[in-house]
Amino acid sequence: DRNRVGVVRGDHDGRAAARSLPPGHRTAWLRAIRARMAAHRGETGELEVAEGILRELGMRFRLAVVLLEHFEKTGDETKRSEARDLFEELGAVAWLERIAPAGLVTTS
Repeated sequence: DRNRVGVVRGDHDGRAAARSLPPGHRTAWLRAIRARMAAHRGETGELEVAEGILRELGMRFRLAVVLLEHFEKTGDETKRSEARDLFEELGAVAWLERIAPAGLVTTS
């Protein structure tokens, strides 16, 4: 039964399902995802929430992705710079290509 496991008809982004979870099941990771999705719906300030949670959890790749999204939404160069530094440390070449102007990607 779909409703028994928290799936709600018309809940395409999972907000109602996440709210229906008991408090002990609402993990920091789920809060970060929820904040990121809110940002994609136009609540740009929620990117800061997602960044804070991901920093606390030590999820560097996920943090870099959110920082890049923050840059893409706001043009904040400090977010771009931090994302680039993290992607370089992680060796994420494809993500470096996304973040850098054409022809400026270096791999060492």
